[in-house]
Amino acid sequence: MPDSGIYHTIKQGLSDGMCAVCAVAMATGSTTDDVYEFLNDGRIHGDPICSADEAMFLLSRGWIRGGGYEILSGNRYLTRETELGRTLAGVPALLDVQSNNYKELEHAVFWDGAVCRDPDPRVPDTTTLCDYHILRVWPLTRVMEIHYCKRIQLPPRHTPQFVLDSRVGLYTEAYT
Repeated sequence: MPDSGIYHTIKQGLSDGMCAVCAVAMATGSTTDDVYEFLNDGRIHGDPICSADEAMFLLSRGWIRGGGYEILSGNRYLTRETELGRTLAGVPALLDVQSNNYKELEHAVFWDGAVCRDPDPRVPDTTTLCDYHILRVWPLTRVMEIHYCKRIQLPPRHTPQFVLDSRVGLYTEAYT
């Protein structure tokens, strides 16, 4: 079982779309500012990221986002007592869950191998797998050659359209 004391919960704002930013920051021991700085595209605090952004940032910090498990039955099969729950014990992962605040959107949560760390400021810092309607699980694997990963840098680019849309309340590709 991992030491949950090495991870710290990072909270997002009440009405922003940065839960995935918080989740990858928690997974890597980074800050949300580190995530935005890495993306190098004019995003500001509160802006969302997509799964490609997650994967690039994680790799730049020595983590690989593995192939996901889609949970078609909801949480019924994801407790500590089930096979999938036992498989996840000790394995950090990103979780895509049904948002409790916006039913049509997804929310990102970090599973540290022992507890869930939810960026939603209305939720306790740590929760359990059973507290969510889990849609997908993305296991994380540590890369041994971290020094190679630290060379990854993105060139300056324009702010993605989905980010600009989110700033005016249109969430298309992002999490909340």
